Amino acid sequence: MEHRAAEIRAGLTHPVIDGDGHWMEPIPIFLEYLREAGGAGSVDQIRALWRRNQAWYRAAPSERQHNRLRRTIWWGVTSNTLDKATALLPALLNERLPELGIDFALIYPSFGLTINGIGPDDLRRAAARAYNMMTADMFAPFAARFAPVAILPARTPGEAISELEYAVGQRGF
Repeated sequence: MEHRAAEIRAGLTHPVIDGDGHWMEPIPIFLEYLREAGGAGSVDQIRALWRRNQAWYRAAPSERQHNRLRRTIWWGVTSNTLDKATALLPALLNERLPELGIDFALIYPSFGLTINGIGPDDLRRAAARAYNMMTADMFAPFAARFAPVAILPARTPGEAISELEYAVGQRGF
């Protein structure tokens, strides 16, 4: 059965570019990359940070502000297994792009948007590096259809420049 998006795309004479495509990063894979980039201690640190962030739902607005609590991402919550898997797996997303009526997509992070909010410098830098390593590796086979963006920690110009040089110079972002 052809989906409406594919039907609309078939009637166009120009490419359709998704300028704000988000993927749902597979957390177990991210944690493997984080262990590589920052060591086992960084995995423990980020898990503790995530447990703390779950407190957002139990806190009053004033507590959220005072403690700088972050709300976890909510998009991507679905009971449709195929759609959830599509958001997690670049190969499946690549396979389904025609059905979605999309020719090319810029891919942005979901949970990765929180990386620049990580307080400890070493953990923030390791998490950004892990995200960039994982994203580059997972989307590399599909470079003709996706352009993922890199995470640049930007607490200082030096850390931003360092990760920019890595992401662009070594990983091709």
